[in-house]
Amino acid sequence: FVIGSCVTGLVSGFGREESEQPTQTLQLTEQEQQLQEQQMANDAGKEQVEVGGSLSFGGDSFALTQQEDGAWALVRTSSTGTSTTLFLLEGTPVALARISDTILIPENRNGGWDVVCYVIDGHSSASYVSSPDGTVVGGEGDAASAELGDNAIVVTDSSGAAHEVSLV
Repeated sequence: FVIGSCVTGLVSGFGREESEQPTQTLQLTEQEQQLQEQQMANDAGKEQVEVGGSLSFGGDSFALTQQEDGAWALVRTSSTGTSTTLFLLEGTPVALARISDTILIPENRNGGWDVVCYVIDGHSSASYVSSPDGTVVGGEGDAASAELGDNAIVVTDSSGAAHEVSLV
């Protein structure tokens, strides 16, 4: 009886020590969770700024900057402050826009305009918005402004004509 009680006590005492040890969980604080939800809502949305402004996605900011040689570039600045040039534009930007993880940059180049697109963390370089047949979408003359819609970007040229560029 004594030996059985001792063995039972050892076994049940051993299990109790394990269950008394605190368990470590990796849960976000309420504030961290709110910030994460705000960032996710921002990332799923759309935003547009003038040349010189910046957009945000995934905690990083994206801005157009003019290089020393006069060329324009899209630059990503991380939350730690590290800046990386993602690509150089061939023309002069008119605006900077983002729908979800896709950046759109209407630009003037070679006597006309087009729309550069870049998928964040999806492209190694920029490409151009093109029609279903693969033709780059653009127009003659200079783009004066652009307005981002839900499924299109409307580019207004210097004559005042509006051109809707489908993004689907």
